Amino acid sequence: MEDILERVSGPSAPLIKCPRPPIGEGEITALMHNLQDESTFRGVWTLADNGSPVAILHALDEKNFRAARTSMTGVLVWNWPTHFGKLLSFALVIPGEHSPRIFVPDDSALARAVSECGRIAFAVSYGKQLSPFYLADFTKHPEHPDMLEALRAVLRFENDEHFLFRDNELSFWLLMYNNKMHWNADLPLKDAMRARWAYNYASVIKTVNSELLDVRAHGLLNDAYANDDARANAPVVMPFFDEVMRAIISPSTTTADALKMVSSAIPDPAKMGDLVSGIFTSFKKEVLTDQLKWVVRDLLWASLWSPAVTKSGLRRPWFDGRNESGDVAVRYIDLDPTALGEDARWYWAGFEFQELFDIGNVITGKDVPIPRIPLYQQLADLKLECTEAEAADAISELLAEARENRQWSAPWGARVQIDVGALKYLDIYEIEGEFIALFRGLHERFMMVPVNVSSGNYSPPFILKAEEDIEDKEKIEENTQAALALVLIVASVVRDFLVVEDRQSQFVARPAKLPRCATNQALSIIYLPRVRYLHPNIGAFNKALAGDTHHAAHDVNPHLRKAEKASAAQMLLAMRYGFSVPRGYTFVRPHRRGDAVAQERQRLYRSRSASAILYRALAKAPSGSRPAWFDFEKDVAAVLSQMGLRIIHQAASRNGDGGVDIYAHDEAEDRVWAVQCKCYASAQKVGPDVVRELAGSLHRYPEGTRGMIVTTSSFTAGALEEAAVLNIKTIDGLQFIALGKKAGKIAESNSYSA
Repeated sequence: MEDILERVSGPSAPLIKCPRPPIGEGEITALMHNLQDESTFRGVWTLADNGSPVAILHALDEKNFRAARTSMTGVLVWNWPTHFGKLLSFALVIPGEHSPRIFVPDDSALARAVSECGRIAFAVSYGKQLSPFYLADFTKHPEHPDMLEALRAVLRFENDEHFLFRDNELSFWLLMYNNKMHWNADLPLKDAMRARWAYNYASVIKTVNSELLDVRAHGLLNDAYANDDARANAPVVMPFFDEVMRAIISPSTTTADALKMVSSAIPDPAKMGDLVSGIFTSFKKEVLTDQLKWVVRDLLWASLWSPAVTKSGLRRPWFDGRNESGDVAVRYIDLDPTALGEDARWYWAGFEFQELFDIGNVITGKDVPIPRIPLYQQLADLKLECTEAEAADAISELLAEARENRQWSAPWGARVQIDVGALKYLDIYEIEGEFIALFRGLHERFMMVPVNVSSGNYSPPFILKAEEDIEDKEKIEENTQAALALVLIVASVVRDFLVVEDRQSQFVARPAKLPRCATNQALSIIYLPRVRYLHPNIGAFNKALAGDTHHAAHDVNPHLRKAEKASAAQMLLAMRYGFSVPRGYTFVRPHRRGDAVAQERQRLYRSRSASAILYRALAKAPSGSRPAWFDFEKDVAAVLSQMGLRIIHQAASRNGDGGVDIYAHDEAEDRVWAVQCKCYASAQKVGPDVVRELAGSLHRYPEGTRGMIVTTSSFTAGALEEAAVLNIKTIDGLQFIALGKKAGKIAESNSYSA
């Protein structure tokens, strides 16, 4: 092969204009239709009746198309091996212009047909325009009679053993990422995003392959489990997880085999729940040997990058595990390259394992992850000014306070200005006691940090110490100081939103322009704190809030205890904390016991802002208006209290419509009420869809739960009819104000306008 190619300098052939199209009008129309869905350098092709291949290629732009119509002189052919297959390219030569190209796998029917007959016809298209067809005949080269032999040498099919495994889709996009080649600069945004996807996907696969080789090299083939208990329990409790582990330690399992096994479970929520549970359990407890727990995690991670899952970089997978069964459904966010703009080119560089859970509830295909390496550099100086253990204790204390002393909620997507380096805002969303916090920069790029008020768990972001050799894995270190500092900010903001009695003293509000990624109106308001979230003073916090220990108070975790019957409120609380209550038991919510002055302690906590204690006050207080949300929540609480109801749990409405969802208990009748409160302007009426949505959700709550809708506006006639049929209680704005005034809480002038 080398001798031939040295003589001919690579296979090529002149182009001769065809006297008539080599295929019929119907076939041309079908190919042109299919071409619209193909990427720039894929093109489309077919075989003519005589077996000769015919291809139509994309012109790069209008100018490129005009030149192709009149000035194409020849075609160059070459092959491009990757770790995942070999591609063949046919490049049309246009003097002074970049070449339209088509890339095909070396095992494609097109490659075999060109090799057999030595001919191929080309046309170039732009929009609905089509150039004449030109024929390249490698059997009749005017200067090199052995050109066909050279062509066949380049087209020669490679057996799979030359690759890590064959994936023609990955191979194509990986080749598109090659920034040393001319075509990389010609990629439109959509193709550039997919090329970056391939680069990162290939890197993840190589990591898994290296880990599996290490498993074999370090003699880990006998057993995956760390002890006898794990070895005995895993096959029973987590059967698919156990199946994957046995495949990993099998000497005959290839990387492709392992990926295929895990990928097969992605459409199956039960298997995914099994696998995800096993992975997280293995990191929390001694289940797997240290090395293997990373292998199985990275194997799942690699499977989520696959062409089938991501549509070759056009959609982002996420985990939805919000159910009682433990199942985990893989759901998808369709990405919008046009809306992403130039950010699309490196979108996949910010795809993180830590951001899989629930993220589809809070972002759209227009949201962009923060580029991680620049962020690492910008956060390099973010310090705790205390030990990491002290910071972790403070975070736990803040989340415990939020759980025990909670009386409010945060608007869905509430935006707080924080100004920590490149991080300008913090958007917070509550989903069943867990707060998904999105740190955002000036360009709305995000980084996710979840904290769970119900359980006290949190997940610090993965932040590295940014050094010049960050790509050298042996030298990478985590910046755990910066990661915990960010979690501390989230915990203090969440705690203050949920606990502080006079929240207006801690935050003012001002209107803001909705970002391009906004899915709700909450982001049109920015909450301005009176502190700067830098240099936390843990000592002052411990002294003021967390250090009051002489009463020997201690936390009591949620648990079941024997009782004749659980009340409706206790049944609802059990559901909120993920407990199933068997007959003869009741549920005890988490709380603090042993505090001789519990009510005074609660009053103290609700009167103080954690942010104001932890962080320094701004030299100049921010200007803004009184946040309407705070007034609305207080008025709702007053109205429900006037009705004889006690609020058990409340959270902002997840549809971002300015509402709050409340679960309240009528102790006199032992009945739970699911209440939706809609803070609407007077012109916006509640429609029947809201009524039907609430009625449809009642089956998830204890038997006998009633539904109620309270609004500051009014109901349409259709909504009132639907409410009567579905037995949903309605309270309109006039009734709402009257009940509040009766309770002595709502001012005559309150319009909730800010």
